[in-house]
Amino acid sequence: IKCNQNYNYRNKMEFTFSKFEWIPEGKNEQEIPGFALGLHVPKRWDKILNINECHIQDFVANEVLQFIKRSVIHLKLEAYDLKEHKGYLRHLVIRKGIKTGQIMVNFVTSKKNIKLLEPIVKELRNRFPSIVSIVNNISTRKAGVAVGEEQILLSGQNFIIDKIGEYNFKISSNSFFQTNTLQAEKLYDIILEEASLGKQDIVYDLCCGIGTISIYLSKYAKKVYGFEIIPSAIQDAKENAKINNIKNTYFFEGDISTIFSDYKDIERLAAADVIIIDPPRPGIPSKTIKYLNQISPRKIIYVSCNPSTQARDIKELCKEEYRLLKLQPVDMFPHTPHIENVATLIKN
Repeated sequence: IKCNQNYNYRNKMEFTFSKFEWIPEGKNEQEIPGFALGLHVPKRWDKILNINECHIQDFVANEVLQFIKRSVIHLKLEAYDLKEHKGYLRHLVIRKGIKTGQIMVNFVTSKKNIKLLEPIVKELRNRFPSIVSIVNNISTRKAGVAVGEEQILLSGQNFIIDKIGEYNFKISSNSFFQTNTLQAEKLYDIILEEASLGKQDIVYDLCCGIGTISIYLSKYAKKVYGFEIIPSAIQDAKENAKINNIKNTYFFEGDISTIFSDYKDIERLAAADVIIIDPPRPGIPSKTIKYLNQISPRKIIYVSCNPSTQARDIKELCKEEYRLLKLQPVDMFPHTPHIENVATLIKN
Protein backbone atom coordinates (compact mmCIF):
# COMPACT_ATOMS: atom_id res chain seq x y z
CA ILE A 1 0.00 0.00 0.00
CA LYS A 2 1.77 3.13 -1.18
CA CYS A 3 2.13 6.38 0.73
CA ASN A 4 0.69 9.38 -1.09
CA GLN A 5 2.83 11.93 0.76
CA ASN A 6 6.49 11.08 0.18
CA TYR A 7 8.06 14.17 1.76
CA ASN A 8 7.62 15.97 5.11
CA TYR A 9 5.45 13.13 6.43
CA ARG A 10 7.19 12.31 9.73
CA ASN A 11 5.61 13.53 12.94
CA LYS A 12 8.76 12.84 14.98
CA MET A 13 12.49 13.21 14.41
CA GLU A 14 15.31 12.54 16.82
CA PHE A 15 18.55 14.47 16.29
CA THR A 16 21.87 14.05 18.09
CA PHE A 17 24.26 16.71 19.37
CA SER A 18 27.95 15.89 18.99
CA LYS A 19 31.40 17.45 19.09
CA PHE A 20 32.36 15.38 16.07
CA GLU A 21 30.89 16.11 12.68
CA TRP A 22 31.09 13.58 9.88
CA ILE A 23 32.63 15.44 6.96
CA PRO A 24 31.07 14.48 3.59
CA GLU A 25 33.22 14.11 0.50
CA GLY A 26 34.04 17.50 -1.00
CA LYS A 27 33.84 19.34 2.34
CA ASN A 28 37.09 20.17 4.09
CA GLU A 29 36.18 21.14 7.62
CA GLN A 30 33.43 21.29 10.22
CA GLU A 31 30.75 23.93 9.77
CA ILE A 32 31.13 24.87 13.45
CA PRO A 33 34.31 23.55 15.12
CA GLY A 34 33.45 21.16 17.95
CA PHE A 35 29.72 21.10 17.18
CA ALA A 36 27.22 19.15 15.08
CA LEU A 37 23.48 18.59 15.29
CA GLY A 38 21.96 16.01 13.00
CA LEU A 39 21.81 12.28 12.32
CA HIS A 40 24.15 9.35 12.78
CA VAL A 41 26.06 8.20 9.73
CA PRO A 42 25.45 4.48 9.02
CA LYS A 43 27.81 2.26 11.00
CA ARG A 44 29.33 5.26 12.83
CA TRP A 45 28.19 5.79 16.42
CA ASP A 46 30.78 8.48 17.07
CA LYS A 47 30.14 11.04 14.28
CA ILE A 48 27.09 13.05 13.25
CA LEU A 49 26.07 14.36 9.84
CA ASN A 50 25.22 18.02 10.41
CA ILE A 51 21.68 18.71 9.17
CA ASN A 52 19.88 21.99 8.58
CA GLU A 53 16.83 20.60 6.81
CA CYS A 54 15.32 17.13 6.94
CA HIS A 55 13.16 16.46 3.88
CA ILE A 56 10.98 13.82 5.53
CA GLN A 57 10.06 15.76 8.67
CA ASP A 58 7.38 18.43 8.90
CA PHE A 59 8.10 21.94 7.51
CA VAL A 60 7.62 23.76 10.83
CA ALA A 61 9.76 21.17 12.61
CA ASN A 62 12.59 22.10 10.23
CA GLU A 63 12.21 25.76 11.21
CA VAL A 64 12.37 24.76 14.88
CA LEU A 65 15.48 22.67 14.20
CA GLN A 66 17.26 25.57 12.49
CA PHE A 67 16.34 28.04 15.23
CA ILE A 68 17.53 25.74 18.03
CA LYS A 69 20.81 25.09 16.22
CA ARG A 70 21.49 28.83 15.86
CA SER A 71 20.55 29.45 19.50
CA VAL A 72 22.74 26.67 20.88
CA ILE A 73 25.72 27.91 18.89
CA HIS A 74 25.10 31.53 19.99
CA LEU A 75 24.84 30.52 23.66
CA LYS A 76 27.91 28.25 23.32
CA LEU A 77 26.20 25.28 24.94
CA GLU A 78 28.41 22.21 24.95
CA ALA A 79 27.51 19.13 22.93
CA TYR A 80 27.87 15.77 24.64
CA ASP A 81 30.99 13.70 23.91
CA LEU A 82 30.11 9.99 23.74
CA LYS A 83 33.79 9.04 23.96
CA GLU A 84 34.68 11.06 27.06
CA HIS A 85 31.14 11.15 28.47
CA LYS A 86 31.34 14.89 29.00
CA GLY A 87 29.18 17.77 27.85
CA TYR A 88 25.56 18.86 28.22
CA LEU A 89 23.34 18.55 25.12
CA ARG A 90 22.68 14.97 23.99
CA HIS A 91 19.58 14.88 21.76
CA LEU A 92 16.85 17.06 20.33
CA VAL A 93 13.48 15.39 19.69
CA ILE A 94 10.76 17.28 17.80
CA ARG A 95 7.20 15.91 17.60
CA LYS A 96 4.23 17.38 15.75
CA GLY A 97 0.56 16.51 15.75
CA ILE A 98 -0.03 16.34 12.01
CA LYS A 99 -3.81 16.73 12.36
CA THR A 100 -3.71 19.27 15.21
CA GLY A 101 -0.53 21.26 14.49
CA GLN A 102 0.66 20.96 18.11
CA ILE A 103 4.45 20.70 18.55
CA MET A 104 6.59 19.26 21.35
CA VAL A 105 10.29 20.03 21.78
CA ASN A 106 12.30 17.64 23.95
CA PHE A 107 15.86 18.54 24.97
CA VAL A 108 17.75 15.47 26.18
CA THR A 109 20.67 16.52 28.38
CA SER A 110 23.28 14.77 30.51
CA LYS A 111 22.38 16.69 33.67
CA LYS A 112 19.82 19.04 35.17
CA ASN A 113 20.57 22.70 34.44
CA ILE A 114 17.38 24.49 33.45
CA LYS A 115 19.01 27.94 33.40
CA LEU A 116 21.09 26.98 30.36
CA LEU A 117 17.92 26.25 28.37
CA GLU A 118 15.78 29.18 29.61
CA PRO A 119 16.80 31.68 26.86
CA ILE A 120 15.97 29.13 24.12
CA VAL A 121 12.67 28.16 25.76
CA LYS A 122 11.56 31.79 25.97
CA GLU A 123 12.34 32.48 22.30
CA LEU A 124 10.74 29.23 21.14
CA ARG A 125 7.46 30.24 22.79
CA ASN A 126 7.63 33.68 21.19
CA ARG A 127 8.51 32.52 17.68
CA PHE A 128 6.45 29.34 17.40
CA PRO A 129 2.93 29.59 18.87
CA SER A 130 2.24 26.01 17.76
CA ILE A 131 4.74 24.75 20.38
CA VAL A 132 2.55 23.65 23.29
CA SER A 133 5.10 21.47 25.10
CA ILE A 134 8.80 21.92 25.92
CA VAL A 135 10.38 19.25 28.11
CA ASN A 136 13.85 18.29 29.28
CA ASN A 137 14.73 14.61 29.63
CA ILE A 138 17.78 13.96 31.81
CA SER A 139 19.86 10.96 30.69
CA THR A 140 22.95 10.05 32.71
CA ARG A 141 23.44 6.72 30.94
CA LYS A 142 26.43 6.15 28.69
CA ALA A 143 24.30 4.73 25.87
CA GLY A 144 23.19 7.23 23.23
CA VAL A 145 19.46 6.77 23.82
CA ALA A 146 17.07 9.74 23.74
CA VAL A 147 15.00 8.60 26.73
CA GLY A 148 15.81 10.06 30.11
CA GLU A 149 15.47 8.71 33.65
CA GLU A 150 13.85 12.00 34.68
CA GLN A 151 11.74 14.57 32.87
CA ILE A 152 11.30 18.27 33.63
CA LEU A 153 8.50 20.36 32.15
CA LEU A 154 10.00 23.60 30.86
CA SER A 155 6.92 25.14 29.24
CA GLY A 156 3.28 24.31 28.48
CA GLN A 157 2.10 20.76 29.04
CA ASN A 158 3.71 17.31 29.12
CA PHE A 159 2.01 16.09 25.94
CA ILE A 160 0.59 16.95 22.54
CA ILE A 161 -2.63 15.75 20.90
CA ASP A 162 -2.92 14.17 17.47
CA LYS A 163 -5.71 12.31 15.67
CA ILE A 164 -6.00 9.01 13.84
CA GLY A 165 -9.38 8.62 12.21
CA GLU A 166 -12.05 10.00 14.53
CA TYR A 167 -9.97 9.55 17.68
CA ASN A 168 -7.77 11.97 19.65
CA PHE A 169 -4.55 10.69 21.20
CA LYS A 170 -2.46 12.18 23.98
CA ILE A 171 1.25 11.68 23.19
CA SER A 172 4.00 12.09 25.82
CA SER A 173 7.67 12.59 25.03
CA ASN A 174 8.66 8.93 25.40
CA SER A 175 5.46 7.30 24.12
CA PHE A 176 5.40 5.33 20.88
CA PHE A 177 3.17 6.77 18.16
CA GLN A 178 3.29 5.79 14.49
CA THR A 179 5.65 8.32 12.86
CA ASN A 180 3.51 8.65 9.73
CA THR A 181 0.11 9.79 10.98
CA LEU A 182 -1.74 9.83 7.66
CA GLN A 183 -0.44 6.41 6.61
CA ALA A 184 -1.23 5.01 10.06
CA GLU A 185 -4.92 5.35 9.23
CA LYS A 186 -4.43 3.06 6.23
CA LEU A 187 -2.48 0.60 8.40
CA TYR A 188 -5.18 0.52 11.08
CA ASP A 189 -7.92 0.07 8.48
CA ILE A 190 -6.05 -3.00 7.20
CA ILE A 191 -5.77 -4.38 10.76
CA LEU A 192 -9.48 -3.75 11.26
CA GLU A 193 -10.40 -5.48 8.00
CA GLU A 194 -8.20 -8.49 8.70
CA ALA A 195 -9.48 -8.87 12.27
CA SER A 196 -13.09 -9.23 11.00
CA LEU A 197 -14.44 -8.49 14.46
CA GLY A 198 -17.90 -9.25 15.78
CA LYS A 199 -19.70 -7.52 18.65
CA GLN A 200 -19.02 -10.48 20.97
CA ASP A 201 -15.29 -10.73 20.23
CA ILE A 202 -12.57 -10.25 22.85
CA VAL A 203 -9.37 -8.65 21.52
CA TYR A 204 -5.90 -8.66 23.10
CA ASP A 205 -3.62 -5.86 21.85
CA LEU A 206 -0.04 -6.78 22.77
CA CYS A 207 2.57 -3.98 22.79
CA CYS A 208 -0.35 -1.55 22.72
CA GLY A 209 1.67 1.63 23.33
CA ILE A 210 -0.67 4.55 24.05
CA GLY A 211 -3.67 2.50 22.99
CA THR A 212 -4.06 3.65 19.39
CA ILE A 213 -4.95 0.26 17.87
CA SER A 214 -7.04 -0.77 20.89
CA ILE A 215 -9.15 2.37 20.68
CA TYR A 216 -9.37 2.25 16.88
CA LEU A 217 -10.85 -1.28 17.08
CA SER A 218 -12.94 -0.76 20.22
CA LYS A 219 -16.35 -0.03 18.70
CA TYR A 220 -16.25 -3.23 16.65
CA ALA A 221 -15.53 -5.60 19.57
CA LYS A 222 -17.04 -6.50 22.94
CA LYS A 223 -13.85 -5.76 24.89
CA VAL A 224 -10.24 -4.88 24.08
CA TYR A 225 -7.38 -5.55 26.50
CA GLY A 226 -4.09 -3.72 25.87
CA PHE A 227 -0.69 -4.72 27.29
CA GLU A 228 2.45 -2.56 27.36
CA ILE A 229 5.75 -2.47 29.26
CA ILE A 230 6.22 1.34 29.36
CA PRO A 231 4.37 2.84 32.38
CA SER A 232 3.91 6.30 30.83
CA ALA A 233 2.41 4.73 27.69
CA ILE A 234 -0.14 2.81 29.79
CA GLN A 235 -1.07 6.03 31.61
CA ASP A 236 -1.56 7.72 28.23
CA ALA A 237 -3.59 4.77 26.95
CA LYS A 238 -5.98 4.99 29.90
CA GLU A 239 -6.25 8.74 29.44
CA ASN A 240 -6.86 8.31 25.70
CA ALA A 241 -9.74 5.95 26.41
CA LYS A 242 -11.27 8.62 28.66
CA ILE A 243 -10.67 11.41 26.13
CA ASN A 244 -12.52 9.41 23.47
CA ASN A 245 -15.23 8.17 25.86
CA ILE A 246 -14.29 4.54 25.22
CA LYS A 247 -15.75 2.25 27.88
CA ASN A 248 -14.69 -1.21 26.70
CA THR A 249 -10.89 -0.95 26.61
CA TYR A 250 -8.68 -1.97 29.54
CA PHE A 251 -4.91 -1.53 29.81
CA PHE A 252 -2.31 -3.50 31.76
CA GLU A 253 1.34 -2.68 32.42
CA GLY A 254 3.85 -5.49 31.99
CA ASP A 255 6.42 -7.27 29.83
CA ILE A 256 4.63 -9.48 27.29
CA SER A 257 7.36 -12.12 27.67
CA THR A 258 6.28 -12.74 31.29
CA ILE A 259 2.97 -10.94 31.87
CA PHE A 260 0.80 -13.97 31.12
CA SER A 261 2.60 -16.02 33.78
CA ASP A 262 3.32 -13.28 36.36
CA TYR A 263 0.18 -11.15 36.31
CA LYS A 264 -2.58 -12.93 38.23
CA ASP A 265 -5.37 -10.66 36.97
CA ILE A 266 -4.77 -11.96 33.44
CA GLU A 267 -6.32 -15.25 34.48
CA ARG A 268 -9.61 -13.46 35.16
CA LEU A 269 -9.80 -11.91 31.71
CA ALA A 270 -12.05 -13.39 29.04
CA ALA A 271 -10.18 -15.55 26.53
CA ALA A 272 -9.05 -13.75 23.39
CA ASP A 273 -10.81 -14.38 20.07
CA VAL A 274 -8.35 -12.18 18.17
CA ILE A 275 -4.84 -11.08 19.16
CA ILE A 276 -3.13 -8.06 17.65
CA ILE A 277 0.62 -7.87 18.23
CA ASP A 278 2.89 -5.05 17.10
CA PRO A 279 6.28 -5.74 18.74
CA PRO A 280 9.55 -3.78 18.51
CA ARG A 281 12.11 -4.70 15.84
CA PRO A 282 13.51 -7.76 17.73
CA GLY A 283 10.11 -9.43 17.30
CA ILE A 284 8.05 -11.60 19.65
CA PRO A 285 9.82 -13.17 22.67
CA SER A 286 9.90 -16.96 22.48
CA LYS A 287 7.94 -17.25 25.76
CA THR A 288 5.18 -15.09 24.29
CA ILE A 289 4.92 -17.36 21.23
CA LYS A 290 4.22 -20.25 23.63
CA TYR A 291 1.56 -18.16 25.39
CA LEU A 292 -0.08 -17.33 22.05
CA ASN A 293 -0.40 -21.04 21.30
CA GLN A 294 -1.83 -21.63 24.79
CA ILE A 295 -4.35 -18.79 24.54
CA SER A 296 -5.23 -20.10 21.09
CA PRO A 297 -7.23 -17.24 19.55
CA ARG A 298 -8.95 -17.95 16.24
CA LYS A 299 -6.86 -15.27 14.57
CA ILE A 300 -3.54 -13.45 15.13
CA ILE A 301 -2.77 -10.16 13.37
CA TYR A 302 1.00 -9.66 13.52
CA VAL A 303 2.13 -6.14 12.62
CA SER A 304 5.87 -5.67 12.16
CA CYS A 305 8.40 -3.05 11.09
CA ASN A 306 10.99 -5.83 10.70
CA PRO A 307 9.85 -8.56 8.26
CA SER A 308 12.93 -10.71 8.98
CA THR A 309 12.09 -11.27 12.66
CA GLN A 310 8.41 -11.44 11.70
CA ALA A 311 9.18 -14.33 9.31
CA ARG A 312 11.11 -16.13 12.07
CA ASP A 313 8.20 -15.77 14.51
CA ILE A 314 5.54 -16.80 11.99
CA LYS A 315 7.53 -19.95 11.25
CA GLU A 316 7.35 -20.84 14.95
CA LEU A 317 3.64 -20.04 15.23
CA CYS A 318 2.87 -22.16 12.17
CA LYS A 319 4.58 -25.22 13.65
CA GLU A 320 1.50 -25.96 15.73
CA GLU A 321 -1.96 -24.43 15.49
CA TYR A 322 -1.69 -21.64 12.91
CA ARG A 323 -1.23 -21.06 9.21
CA LEU A 324 -0.33 -17.87 7.40
CA LEU A 325 -3.30 -16.58 5.43
CA LYS A 326 -2.14 -13.20 4.12
CA LEU A 327 0.70 -10.66 4.07
CA GLN A 328 0.13 -6.96 3.36
CA PRO A 329 3.13 -4.60 3.24
CA VAL A 330 2.46 -0.90 3.89
CA ASP A 331 4.92 1.86 2.95
CA MET A 332 5.04 3.86 6.18
CA PHE A 333 8.53 5.24 5.60
CA PRO A 334 9.11 6.67 2.08
CA HIS A 335 12.77 7.23 1.09
CA THR A 336 13.90 4.47 3.45
CA PRO A 337 14.23 0.69 2.92
CA HIS A 338 11.75 0.04 5.75
CA ILE A 339 8.11 -1.05 5.57
CA GLU A 340 5.36 -2.06 7.96
CA ASN A 341 4.04 -5.57 7.26
CA VAL A 342 0.67 -6.98 8.37
CA ALA A 343 0.43 -10.76 8.65
CA THR A 344 -2.86 -12.58 9.19
CA LEU A 345 -2.66 -16.00 10.85
CA ILE A 346 -5.66 -18.27 11.43
CA LYS A 347 -6.12 -21.52 13.32
CA ASN A 348 -5.86 -24.70 11.28
